[in-house]
Amino acid sequence: MTESGSMDARDPADARETWNKKNIVERFVSEALDRGLLGVVDETRGAFAEQSKRRIMAWRTAFPDLSTSIEQLVAEGDWVAFRLKHRGTHTGEFLEVAATGRHVEFTSLVFNRVENGVVVENWGLHDNETLRKQLTNR
Repeated sequence: MTESGSMDARDPADARETWNKKNIVERFVSEALDRGLLGVVDETRGAFAEQSKRRIMAWRTAFPDLSTSIEQLVAEGDWVAFRLKHRGTHTGEFLEVAATGRHVEFTSLVFNRVENGVVVENWGLHDNETLRKQLTNR
């Protein structure tokens, strides 16, 4: 505590490490999800690289104009939590639904544990129910 009773500023090294972890996620989203550049996946996703590439390729095949933005991004300790908004036009089969030409939006919630600049644990929830409703009008 400082004399004024407020908490001391965070250790600059901790702040840099938090920034680095957020930057890894921002790069992954910007390059891989939003632009389809898969090179960053091998650099940042560790054991999850192949799984991530398959998901990205499936999304980009079904939604070639897919854009993804970070709606929220929080980092604490080894963990980075983020909420994504995906938008695209359904021009290929996805979730066993043939191309509809519909524009869709759906959300993903993701938690990544990052060590030494690489994701070592990945938990994600993709709102496929909302996406399916948009694709099928049900």
